[in-house]
Amino acid sequence: MVRAIIGIGNPGGKYVNTRHNIGFRVVEALSAALGGQHWQDDRGVEYATYLDRHFVLVKPKSYVNETGQAIAGWLKYSPAEPEHLWVIHDDVEVPFGEIRIKQGGTSGGHNGIKSLDEAIGPDYWRVRFGVGRGGSSSNSLSDFVLAPFTAEEENELPAIIDRVVSYLIQSIDEQNLTTTTLHAQEK
Repeated sequence: MVRAIIGIGNPGGKYVNTRHNIGFRVVEALSAALGGQHWQDDRGVEYATYLDRHFVLVKPKSYVNETGQAIAGWLKYSPAEPEHLWVIHDDVEVPFGEIRIKQGGTSGGHNGIKSLDEAIGPDYWRVRFGVGRGGSSSNSLSDFVLAPFTAEEENELPAIIDRVVSYLIQSIDEQNLTTTTLHAQEK
């Protein structure tokens, strides 16, 4: 069995440090923690294969709203099955710094998850990376997720990403992901 760990984000330099691209940042950090691997470009995704550990890291090359088509197209040629996907994405309903992990569910209004649900069904694992909702109601939600993290949030992100990466490595080694909530700092 091969698992695929998918980070959701938008392609292009202007989106690199936005909230919507936290999935990309986590899979890139995971790749670095595992010694780095050559990323390949094929069938609408970039991917790095770790056959010794039975998983593949994946970054769709489509915009977030079209994640489903990119992943469905890639899955046709991949040994991974939808129930073995671990999808990392931003979530405005989860407080900043909190990570909620569960299998299945609804899109919660996230257009990338909605696209994925429509293309492959809802039974994959979701690693919901809390980005909060922001303090201002004058900004639209799309403006908020497409904006960079604040300087304060950016200072806190390395510890949060490290916590998620450590959990994912442990889960890879155990070949099992479990429903849980992670916080930036252990209490």
